[in-house]
Amino acid sequence: MYLQLENVFPNNNSQDLSWLEVYNGEVVSTKMMKDLLEVADVKLFDTTPAFQYQGFRFRLTQNDSSIFPENRPDKVWRAKHGNQGLLDKHFSQLLDKGSIDFFLNQMTSILIKHCKQLGYYKDKKIVI
Repeated sequence: MYLQLENVFPNNNSQDLSWLEVYNGEVVSTKMMKDLLEVADVKLFDTTPAFQYQGFRFRLTQNDSSIFPENRPDKVWRAKHGNQGLLDKHFSQLLDKGSIDFFLNQMTSILIKHCKQLGYYKDKKIVI
């Protein structure tokens, strides 16, 4: 399963301020990561066959929320699941609040690692 947060780092693809530009100079914390998860645009992808064949990937593409867009609509499962479902059972469990809280420290450390690699992280502060 892949979860991609959009507009975290400064880029030319968005006219909005990136998340790092908003928090410039603040101490990195799990609270910042929670804030990011609440406000960032998210794109998803799952390698399970259900995500592809039951139409979840196609429906996420319609909302510009699929990492790898899919233009082929599902023809069989739509009659059974309806048109409203966006997440299969795996993603819905992962995005449950308890699961997010469980993985929050790991996600924060990965964000810090990427900030360090890109030169945005100095002395526990994000500097643009």
